[in-house]
Amino acid sequence: MGAAEGRDEFGAHGYGPHGGEVAQAIVQQIRVWDRDYRGGPGPQFAVWPIGTPAEVLPKGAVITKQHTHATISWPDAPFVGLL
Repeated sequence: MGAAEGRDEFGAHGYGPHGGEVAQAIVQQIRVWDRDYRGGPGPQFAVWPIGTPAEVLPKGAVITKQHTHATISWPDAPFVGLL
């Protein structure tokens, strides 16, 4: 996505062995926001302990790290991915 003059551009950088996958998951959520939620409610970001059962996590993107699950969810959003 290129930014037009006078506009901002969102993106992501990932670091570490799975950094590219994490950056792609974040970019995917930016596209969901742009397509479905621009001008509406914002996303909800949360971090959950690694032992949290999957059925407890909100629907949306789940980024699994060594000790946590980071989630990005939208009000009434369909499930869009799992890493």
